[in-house]
Amino acid sequence: MGDNSFLKHFITEPVFVIPGEELSATKAAPKEEKVETVAEEATEVYGQPEPEQKQVKELVFKGSNSRQVLVIVDQPAEEFINATDEAFLSKIIGAIKLDINDIAIANFPKNDDLNKETLLKFNATRYIVFGVDDSKLFKDNLPPYQIIDMDNGKQVLNCSSLAAIAGDATQKKLLWTALQKMFL
Repeated sequence: MGDNSFLKHFITEPVFVIPGEELSATKAAPKEEKVETVAEEATEVYGQPEPEQKQVKELVFKGSNSRQVLVIVDQPAEEFINATDEAFLSKIIGAIKLDINDIAIANFPKNDDLNKETLLKFNATRYIVFGVDDSKLFKDNLPPYQIIDMDNGKQVLNCSSLAAIAGDATQKKLLWTALQKMFL
């Protein structure tokens, strides 16, 4: 029974091997060899290698995220956020009845492969983005200071950088109006 070349006359449709499923065979030892051989032949014939499982990196953030709020900043020189911006952010978060320790702060340049899909998988319901080019992060042009509803009831607020907001009364008003709609 070692020569199975006659089978090509009986089985005329393509045969596919599903990874993870066992093939039934009368001999236990050659089972693994046959699976590998069939998979290799299928790859050669159809030119489709088995898909590699892409490892998703964990989001690196500061804070406890107990209130499921993720703040994203763009500060390449800092690990998370500089002290001046953190103090200003603390005031902003305090105005919406949150504590700076209740949120998560992620620095965009320090998180490789940060994009819309990885963000939406993160355990947060509200995202506030300060000074990050939204085309890099979401591949969309998000209007500034407007709440955007995403998948599964998640909301995104795209804003200027914290330093720009701190120095501009108009932007402070726009941010405050948006935060009231989002949180209060």
